[in-house]
Amino acid sequence: MSEEKYDRPTSGKRDRWRKTNVFAEENVAVERFGLSPDDYQLRLLRGPLGCEQVAISYLRFGPDWKLSVGHAHPDQEEAFVLVSGRAQAKIGREVVELEPWDALRVSPRTVFAIRAASGEEAVFIAAGAPHTEVDRTKFIPGFWE
Repeated sequence: MSEEKYDRPTSGKRDRWRKTNVFAEENVAVERFGLSPDDYQLRLLRGPLGCEQVAISYLRFGPDWKLSVGHAHPDQEEAFVLVSGRAQAKIGREVVELEPWDALRVSPRTVFAIRAASGEEAVFIAAGAPHTEVDRTKFIPGFWE
């Protein structure tokens, strides 16, 4: 068995790690989807962190804001941690209730959507791997209906 080799961090090697503040990054929900920041915030951290394998995002759903569109990624597994508030996830035909610090994983090719519940905003940190470009994502209008 060969021994794994690991790089030892040295000064000046910033490409080995990066740091950002979530709120220093743009809320792309306004530009991409034309949504009010009171209803939905999406801050993508993959680029600022220089991630090669995983997408990491901050999501905030306004109180009882309901997006009717579901989506699925062909190759990407996603995981969500509800940091605060209450939420619901619709996965296929099943609705799952989420409370703070619940973690949810969704397999590739599974249609799902998430929304705030109980009159509270819902704040998530989400991760997905491998990263999938948005043009490969399948969107399902009217998924919650």
